[in-house]
Amino acid sequence: DAYLLERSPDLLPNSWTLVTDAELQEIGDLYRYTTAKPGHDESYYRVAMVQPPQPVYFSEDFESGAEGWTAITSNGDTEWELGEPVATNLAIAHSGEKAYGTDLDAPYTNDVTASLRSPVTDLTDVHCAKLRFWYFVDVSFGGEGVQLRILDEGGNSLFKDDEDVGIFVENTEEWTEFTMSLPIEAVDRKIQLEWLLLSDGNGPNGDGFFLDDVVIE
Repeated sequence: DAYLLERSPDLLPNSWTLVTDAELQEIGDLYRYTTAKPGHDESYYRVAMVQPPQPVYFSEDFESGAEGWTAITSNGDTEWELGEPVATNLAIAHSGEKAYGTDLDAPYTNDVTASLRSPVTDLTDVHCAKLRFWYFVDVSFGGEGVQLRILDEGGNSLFKDDEDVGIFVENTEEWTEFTMSLPIEAVDRKIQLEWLLLSDGNGPNGDGFFLDDVVIE
């Protein structure tokens, strides 16, 4: 239920306690709580509304592997890798021991086009959803970074040039949380997420991009 019964002897803010033996009865269109008589002479009651749990449509912390995830390098030598980060500026996953990164122990290379795609998530009949994940970025300034793309189940982008999704080109000093409401084009259908690393032909290069704890809820 999304409601709880609370009791107070004097209406003071810190005196309200949960009535654990309360029973909820449905009477037509109405609901009624019943409970045993308290030990003190005077009591006040209130009904509190609690936030129902949010449904989770997709969740991945990479601790049990990465079933259904796909890493593709179409240009250059850098590949997305799953494991324990041991980079110059990052030596720990956000949670647990494993994360995905664009080379776990070395800088990315020049002229790279490398993508990491999630499994297909079924958002059919879902009209509102939020994406959140944790990331770390260490790239060279000017034309290098990671582009977040939303694809249909066939791997085609839902947005022209992905301008309305996300681009990560500013370095972070630690794991950072990213959240966004999925746009209307990405709900009520099956989708994939893609993180696309792009680098130019100049160095030096940084540790790249690391990803952990991806959730769609």
